[in-house]
Amino acid sequence: WGVVYSQRTPEALALMYPRAFRESVERWSAQNGIEPALAWAIMRRESAFAPQVTSSADARGLMQLIPPTARGIASELKIPPADDAELYLPEWNIRLGTWYLHALMTRLKHPTLVAGAYNGGPSAVAKWARERGEQPLDEWVEQIPYKETRGYVKQVTVDLFIYRQLYGYESTPLSLQIPQPGDGVNF
Repeated sequence: WGVVYSQRTPEALALMYPRAFRESVERWSAQNGIEPALAWAIMRRESAFAPQVTSSADARGLMQLIPPTARGIASELKIPPADDAELYLPEWNIRLGTWYLHALMTRLKHPTLVAGAYNGGPSAVAKWARERGEQPLDEWVEQIPYKETRGYVKQVTVDLFIYRQLYGYESTPLSLQIPQPGDGVNF
């Protein structure tokens, strides 16, 4: 790891931070108004880019969608819901997952908060943002009460930064201010 980062060998970095399923991720990210780097950062942590992964919570596929969340997304999109096995199909999983990231971004307005909501739920993150929104981002993250979510948020935020740097996505630095959440998805 140290050699890869210190020598910055492009081939080695690309292997550690692949743009897996690039065509689908870029198409659905563009259609859903999110940056592809966020989709890859989430996907990297959720499934390590393995489409057939199932978690102990029954989250499925590349972006680890649980069937009730996938049905909620399909309902919002006014499309027939996939059967649970279809969540392993990369195209379907990326389509639903990028829509969900967009919905979370619309509500929470910051990729770090979106990562927290993806792991710990949008209601919890919105509550924390309202209660501690005056804190700088790093302090806010350190006070996330769920250890798993706190670690996940740190990892996804770093991965997002690395994807942006490696591949030239989104040149705006992450704001260190916590925005006030709006209304939106609650699943």
